[in-house]
Amino acid sequence: MTGSAAKWGPDQLMDFRAVTSGSDKGIFIVYLLVNERRLTFELKLDFDRRRASYRTTYGGNIQDGFSPPIELRRVFSPEFVELYVFDGELANRLLNAEQTKAQQALDANFSFRYFGG
Repeated sequence: MTGSAAKWGPDQLMDFRAVTSGSDKGIFIVYLLVNERRLTFELKLDFDRRRASYRTTYGGNIQDGFSPPIELRRVFSPEFVELYVFDGELANRLLNAEQTKAQQALDANFSFRYFGG
């Protein structure tokens, strides 16, 4: 959800290969509805070439690469995605008063720091 797979090394990419299928390709697709327009991210994994690539579709426009609409780019930042994609380790950190990552991500993405408090 951040476009980071395009930068993965071969070992990290191969972790996503299904052990039992023996397939040389994999694909993950996320469909979203934004302002009544479909936003689609496709992540294609080529295990033979050890490459990952993205394709983004929004409102009928198709682009190679991970390219969320400008108005949504903050929502797809690594810090913010970590808040809304389930991660058991993150849940434990969010409940720990000594960890401030959630507050930092909210501040960075929504500028809450400018509203006082």
